[in-house]
Amino acid sequence: MKFIKIFTALLLFVSLVPISVGLAAENQESGPDKVMTEKLNYEGESFELVTWKNNDGSIYYTIPTEVKNKEKIAEFTNNYIKGKEFSTQGFKHDWSEFYEEWERDGKIQWSVSGYNEEAYLAPITQNRAVINDGSILASYAGSGNADKIIVSYSYTFNGTGVDISYPPTLKKESSKVYWNSDPVPDVWYVSTPSKGAEGKSRFLILDTDIEASADIYKGSYIYRPSVSDTIGYPYK
Repeated sequence: MKFIKIFTALLLFVSLVPISVGLAAENQESGPDKVMTEKLNYEGESFELVTWKNNDGSIYYTIPTEVKNKEKIAEFTNNYIKGKEFSTQGFKHDWSEFYEEWERDGKIQWSVSGYNEEAYLAPITQNRAVINDGSILASYAGSGNADKIIVSYSYTFNGTGVDISYPPTLKKESSKVYWNSDPVPDVWYVSTPSKGAEGKSRFLILDTDIEASADIYKGSYIYRPSVSDTIGYPYK
């Protein structure tokens, strides 16, 4: 009778082992990590775009929100995702803009680009807002030359604990870096590069205000064409 009890116990133990091992293996298989959730809006419909990262490093996106215009929202989201790039730091949002503005006979044009990178391992790594070198053109369309033209541009990095890097040609005041040219006399055309700058923070950089302007003097008139924008989240 004692032998039968021991044999029965051994059978029970052997039958349970594969189940326990199977459960352990199943528990070791983890699903993808949710990296972030973005709230987007298209033509009045708000929805969430969720970013996931698999164990093998691959990235995919999902929309769990029920929407009416699925086809158009899918197209909008596809275009939005194309502007995102995952790097070793985090998600990189590239943007590029061309601005033009007239103020009577004065005109300013600005080609500028940059990117914002969200730290994947924040606060160990840092969020970055980068402005690349660009090009500014100020011109006078009236008769003859302007008496003088002054060109200016600036970047203001809005956020908490932002550390700003900038070339020596720029000046800094609080969270703003800027440049003003010397007056250029007796011309109708002035073209100059806009030098880039970078803001870093272990906290979220909310947005970056960018601005370019020209003061164009002609007789008793001063034309002041200017352009400005805010590069924010979701980034352009």
